[in-house]
Amino acid sequence: MDPQPDCDKTLAASQAAIDALSSATASNFDDLLNALKPTLAGADSRTYWTGDAHFWDDSTNDCDSFTQTRRTTMNGLVDAVNQNIQDAIDRFGSQAVCFPWAADVVIITGHYCEPGVDGWNALNREQTAFHE
Repeated sequence: MDPQPDCDKTLAASQAAIDALSSATASNFDDLLNALKPTLAGADSRTYWTGDAHFWDDSTNDCDSFTQTRRTTMNGLVDAVNQNIQDAIDRFGSQAVCFPWAADVVIITGHYCEPGVDGWNALNREQTAFHE
């Protein structure tokens, strides 16, 4: 029996919301970036944006608290939002820069469900990158 019976419905609803809001989100990002233009006076002025890193290590079956398929789906939601951010930056031009930090999370093994980490014990690890 699935201990998280509503999880797949929630993940699907989250993806649908991201998809439905993509044009509104794009407009909001564009508005925000355009509002910043006057503050970017010099040719060397930049605004830096961060996306997000994957929360979950979905490369292993070690984590029994959240299935590998669900972890992959959650990471896909992060990718969809990051793509919206990157698209806005691309439309704005060179004065907006996306600062990727996902590789840092890989380096410090900071995901939930890293190999050898027992489920939610990741919350108690110093390396885990997504809580304080």
